[in-house]
Formats: sequence, C-alpha cells, structure tokens
Amino acid sequence: MQITYIIPGNPVSWKRAGHANGTFYDQQKHAKNGTGLYIQNQHQGGLYSGPLLLDVTFYFPMPVSLKKKWEAMCNTPNFYRPDLSNLIKYIEDVCTGLIYEDDCLITEIRAKKLYSNIGRTEFTLTEIKNE
Repeated sequence: MQITYIIPGNPVSWKRAGHANGTFYDQQKHAKNGTGLYIQNQHQGGLYSGPLLLDVTFYFPMPVSLKKKWEAMCNTPNFYRPDLSNLIKYIEDVCTGLIYEDDCLITEIRAKKLYSNIGRTEFTLTEIKNE
C-alpha cells in the first residue's frame, strides 16, 4: 500500500523543545496541529504498524531576488537552510499517531529539497513487505 500526502505552504523544520520555569514545552505544538489536520484529511485507513519507506520532497519558493531566473531554477536543488534532517524530523513527528504508531517504523528514507514556484511538502509512505 502506498499513499501520497501534500502539505501546502513553505516547508517547516523541526525545533528543539523550549525550556521555561523548569519545564519543557513543544515550541511547535500549534504548527504541528495545523499540519496534522492536512494529513488527517488525506489519510485513508488505520495506522501503519509495519516497516515503511518515506519518500519526501520539500519545495521551497524561490527568492524574489531571483525572479528573472525562476524558470531556470525551478526544480533545482536548494542547498540553504533549513537542514534536510530537521525537515524530515518535523514530518516524522507530525505523522506519529496519525499515520503510523511510531516513527521507528520508518526503515528507509529518500528526501530532497528543491526550488519551486509554490512552497509545499509532498511525501509518500510505502509499506515494505517482509518476505
């Protein structure tokens, strides 16, 4: 089974938990809830419980300063911040409990960051069959 999800808007990267008054808190709780709604509306079926392949592409809008080069830069690699690993962590966190039981089920990841006219995140989860 394979399902593709699309999250509109600029890709969001994972941030560490904040610390105040001797307690830790999730700085991104509100953003994760919003992203989770997009995913929940696209998800069909129950939670995955076996090994998964995560194939994700993060599309970043091109800077206005490069407006004349937009055509040539579309779908080219974005090698600036945020880090690819933090973008992946954000998706893994948001999907935990919505699509799969735990992000430890992800056994393989393919990921890339590209420029595009429209910022968005697209990812596909594929069940890996044990043979």
